[in-house]
Amino acid sequence: MGVMMEGKNKKQTRKQAWLMVLLVAAALFLANVLFQRIFLRADLTEENEYTLSDGTKNILKGLKDPITLKVYFSENLPPAVKPMEQGVFDLLDEYRIYSGSKINIVRVVPEESPQSEQEAQLLGIPPLQLNVIRQDKQELIKVYLGLALFYLDKKEVIPVTIKVDQLEYDLTAAILKLTIPHAPRLGFMAPQADAGEENPYNLLEQVLKRQFDLVKLDPSPDTRVQQTFDAFLMVDPREAGTEIKKELDSLFDKGIPVVLLASRVDVGNNLEASTYQTGLEDWFKEKGIELDPRLIIDPKNHANATFTSQWVQYNVPYPFFVQVPRDGLNQESAATAKLENIMFPWTNTLKIFAEEHVDWKYAVLAKSSSASLFQEGPPDVNPQAIENFQQGEGGAEVISVQVNAPSVDQGGTERRLVVVANTQFVKDHVIKDYQGNLVFVQNLLDWLTLGDQLIGIRSRGKTARPIEPPSPAVVSAIKFGHMVGIPLAVIGFGILSVILRKKKRERIAVYFRV
Repeated sequence: MGVMMEGKNKKQTRKQAWLMVLLVAAALFLANVLFQRIFLRADLTEENEYTLSDGTKNILKGLKDPITLKVYFSENLPPAVKPMEQGVFDLLDEYRIYSGSKINIVRVVPEESPQSEQEAQLLGIPPLQLNVIRQDKQELIKVYLGLALFYLDKKEVIPVTIKVDQLEYDLTAAILKLTIPHAPRLGFMAPQADAGEENPYNLLEQVLKRQFDLVKLDPSPDTRVQQTFDAFLMVDPREAGTEIKKELDSLFDKGIPVVLLASRVDVGNNLEASTYQTGLEDWFKEKGIELDPRLIIDPKNHANATFTSQWVQYNVPYPFFVQVPRDGLNQESAATAKLENIMFPWTNTLKIFAEEHVDWKYAVLAKSSSASLFQEGPPDVNPQAIENFQQGEGGAEVISVQVNAPSVDQGGTERRLVVVANTQFVKDHVIKDYQGNLVFVQNLLDWLTLGDQLIGIRSRGKTARPIEPPSPAVVSAIKFGHMVGIPLAVIGFGILSVILRKKKRERIAVYFRV
């Protein structure tokens, strides 16, 4: 009887075990099906840098027709590239889920066939040469790391995906360009490079070409500005004539956003500074703005600069390189709210006369710290000039302003103007070190043409987090703590050790007496 009961118990235990296995397998299967449609992730970063932005989600949810996304990635990538590969496919999986499977992801290994490799290269996806170490030998291998998106009869290509943190912006911008009727048309006017010299705004121009249908205009006096733009950007105007001012007025009055990057001081390679006229001085005053020709320094918020003296390089704090951290940026503007820092080299400032236009709105986008000072007299930007700085009036100074004016016609488009009192901050050698400068201009133009759909993506994690310098009181407290606190702590530890040893000896003596 006991043997029969024991056999039944074993059978029942086996049935329960198999039932548990089946239930677990069913739960895993259902969870897998469920999470194919729902994506969950815990993102603990301050700005949710590893979570798709609301702008991307809204664009994906609004897709009406499917998009084919081909991933041209080589197989057996080097170990150093593997984390990037995993990050790319994780991100693409989010895009597929949030699009309701409207995005169809196809992986293509170009090396598998000559046709696939030719297809990648015809799309503009180049093979990359990577140095790897295999079996203690250094080798040069060829890999593909590109993406291509196909939508109806249009396509967009991302030739290289080295940085995963930039991929969301590139993908969403590509999807937006594919799905909108036409890319925003941007008029772009900047000084021409002299013969034999490189274009100082080449990087800015290349970035804008990827974002917009860019129409480059010659800044000559007889240039006529087309009226079919979605926005107009003018960099470093010099001695602008009457016709240019008429063209700017025409754009402004038609509600086409105008962005002007203007300065009054030019700095050469040998730190030779000189002033010049933009030709727009009276035009600015008509809009309630004055471009001050004086330079400012900011002893509180500034960058370092590297100089050469008798074949020796030295890096020193340079207050002519004015840094504008978050507390100097407009937190209500989509163009600046998510930025951490913009650096303006050798910058002028703007004066605002709001009383000239009581129904216009003036919003300061960027300003220096309250410790800023003007340089009076001819500009001198040598580091030694700061020691003999002739102070003018001080205080926070406006570097960029946004102007919103009512439309000319009842019910027409609101007029918008953005002025930045600096042209150096978007030159190639500056934006290579200060990415926030380029992001600022991109944000401005995106916001003026497309709204704020892409701004939140680009601005996340793209700029520096400067360490706030401690106040003089905190510095004094730290010094006092080091000079007095540490010796007192050592003395206290010694006294405590003596007391504990004395008590220990007393306990031992009592023990032996007992």
